[in-house]
Amino acid sequence: MATKKTRTKEEITKDLEEVEDFSLADVEGIGNIRLKKLNLAGIQRAEDLIVRGPMELHQLTGLDFDACADMIEKARESLQKKDIIGKTSLSGRELLQHRAKKIQYLTTGASNFDEILGGGVETGVMTEIYGEFGSGKTQVAMTCAVNCHLPVEKGGLSVDGEPVRVVYIDTENSFRPDRMLQIIYERGMIETKEQTPAEIKAEKPKEPLNEEEEEKALKILDKLKVYKPDNAGQQVMVGEELGKELRDETAEPIRLIIVDSMTSEFRMDFTGRGELGERQQLLKKHIKHVSRIAEIYNVAVLITNQVMISPSVMFGDPVKPIGGTTLGHTSTHRIYLRKGGKDKIVAKLVDSPNNAQNEAVLTLTRAGVQDGE
Repeated sequence: MATKKTRTKEEITKDLEEVEDFSLADVEGIGNIRLKKLNLAGIQRAEDLIVRGPMELHQLTGLDFDACADMIEKARESLQKKDIIGKTSLSGRELLQHRAKKIQYLTTGASNFDEILGGGVETGVMTEIYGEFGSGKTQVAMTCAVNCHLPVEKGGLSVDGEPVRVVYIDTENSFRPDRMLQIIYERGMIETKEQTPAEIKAEKPKEPLNEEEEEKALKILDKLKVYKPDNAGQQVMVGEELGKELRDETAEPIRLIIVDSMTSEFRMDFTGRGELGERQQLLKKHIKHVSRIAEIYNVAVLITNQVMISPSVMFGDPVKPIGGTTLGHTSTHRIYLRKGGKDKIVAKLVDSPNNAQNEAVLTLTRAGVQDGE
């Protein structure tokens, strides 16, 4: 299991100040004319620039392809010098030091699940959870959305108790705020009314101690921004606007982005083999953008994914995730959830660069995801 290093509030504040003080005008080779074209295309900062590839930037601005590639490279080099993002060429020791300084882990709510993930949901990369309907994907997502508000020493991403924000992109209309409140109550994030032995035995739901405690729970919901795109195009647009959300200096920092699910709108909007190529191109653009957001802003990105049954599989599990190699190669960690009996699910770590394949038995309760018995 990976060792988690708690970063101080001063370290995180320093990083944020460096990001805020660095603009497009500071990038070598960007003069007034290029700056104007970039701004008109909605690109305001160096981070916006490197999130996009040369071809996308060329199409947005009309600037020469080679010039776009050069600007992106210069912006990346400038951000690397300020240690805002990781270098593209470094020694193993430097990478180890960079990860120790930057990377954090968000608890899933189940210690055995955290263990197979190497500490929890990692910041700076994209973690994918896929499985059939009813396998607990949304329950994992909502539990993580609640846990994000915990202090770092308890597995959350809040430093020194400072408020944080979560972005939840709900493409399947499965997010339920009342379920979030239930998880908050059951996980003891506010004070609840004391229960009698009979109420405990009957597994009666917990309730806030008073109106003040209920308000504390509602304030956690206030820190959750929910997007509900109606189609794949809207979903892509939401992804492209995330940079503005992350740079909002008037609000608390965003530490977790959830997309539930990544592929459902694309499956609905593009049907048949004739549209498969177009679907994959748009999906690739969206996935690339979201994954780069994770890296550049060092936020945790958790996505859920739908599955299909592969008729070519004669032996073994025929369940396969949607999205093909485009999604498979971009997700740093892939977890397969399957039903394992009453209120039980099995989480299998399918792919991870630093953790071996392993499984964890989980229980779905009022408190969200917990260790299986």
